[in-house]
Amino acid sequence: MKQRSTRTIVFCVVGVIIAAVMGFWYFYGRPLTQAEALAEIHATFAKSQAQNTPSTGIQLRVVSARFGIDDAYAVGTLHADREQPLAPNQPFHVASIGKLFTSVTVMQLAEEGKLAIADPISQYVPAEVLAGLFVVDGVDHASAVTVAQLMDHTSGVADYFSDPVDSGLTVAQDLVANHQTLWTPALLLDVTRTRQHAVGLPGKQYHYSDTGYILLGLLIESVEQKQFHDVLAHRFFVPLGMVDTYMPFRSIPTNPQPMPMADAWLDGVNIRAAQSITADWAGGGVVSTPDDLLRFAQALHTYKLVNKESYLRMITMRNQFQTGLYYGVGMMAVRFGEFSWTLDFLPESLGHLGILATHLWYEPLTDTYIIMNYGSNAQLETSFRDLITLETTLRRISLPQP
Repeated sequence: MKQRSTRTIVFCVVGVIIAAVMGFWYFYGRPLTQAEALAEIHATFAKSQAQNTPSTGIQLRVVSARFGIDDAYAVGTLHADREQPLAPNQPFHVASIGKLFTSVTVMQLAEEGKLAIADPISQYVPAEVLAGLFVVDGVDHASAVTVAQLMDHTSGVADYFSDPVDSGLTVAQDLVANHQTLWTPALLLDVTRTRQHAVGLPGKQYHYSDTGYILLGLLIESVEQKQFHDVLAHRFFVPLGMVDTYMPFRSIPTNPQPMPMADAWLDGVNIRAAQSITADWAGGGVVSTPDDLLRFAQALHTYKLVNKESYLRMITMRNQFQTGLYYGVGMMAVRFGEFSWTLDFLPESLGHLGILATHLWYEPLTDTYIIMNYGSNAQLETSFRDLITLETTLRRISLPQP
């Protein structure tokens, strides 16, 4: 039987049925008070935690101006081998949510006049670093690749994380098999350079690629003349008060009493303490908390990190990632109506998704922020069902008429 790709999110028939039920529930379910809505939401997440493995715990953070909600919730334990409860604000590996830090940094550098996203990446990254990454039919197209194409995944470069390799393991497989590997940008690029092939010509097709984000990380280091983790600390972690956010095995949180990181399960293996978790780097190698991510998201969506022009460019969704999921310039969108027509009433949410069923979404229409962490790629489908339940339950809240 063909193994499901680590990157793939599959919405099966059961998921569609649940989506349809959620839509029906929204239109015909009885109105709820805010307390009743939160109780139903918490019960949904607790049920998911009890029924699904491997997953040690689930975290939820919801702040909504429209629905008058400011909630932090967690269920499960901190680690699989201990009984200590998982805290609502426990640090966790954010996975590809971290791409937002990379893309926002690039947009900031563009606003500062240090680069233009239409520039060729070869203007900032040495030719030897790009060699072999963009070869199609024997022709190297590295000189045609732009910064923007790396940001929106249209550069044509393969994905070191889970694309096929000519020999050996993908990085995703190696990550769970060899915990002692300390991945560097050079090692990650070498996987694509020596054991993979470009998927197409620059600008011609969408193909999600962590390899492209490693190149963006190197661009940032070249322009800033600082290590990538120091750039993130300088631009986001320190000024926004993100005291529990850091890059494992590369930096430490500024909190004088740091909290331990929650478990992280990839393909059934707990990689929380593995050095190989460094395989994300500029593609998502960040540990954070729901509160810290909320600070970042609130600053991003109110133009405090990038100006309105840059923001609108980021949220212009030109490519489909999968059914219901779209990609702009370094930012994703979820369109619930594509999961089922019964969910057409749910507005688009903006943000990013991570392979460990980590979510960071902002719904502009209701000024609602949603952060979720399931800590396991096996829970991606479950996490989307719960997100739908959350969204529909919020809309059952009976609010005072203006």
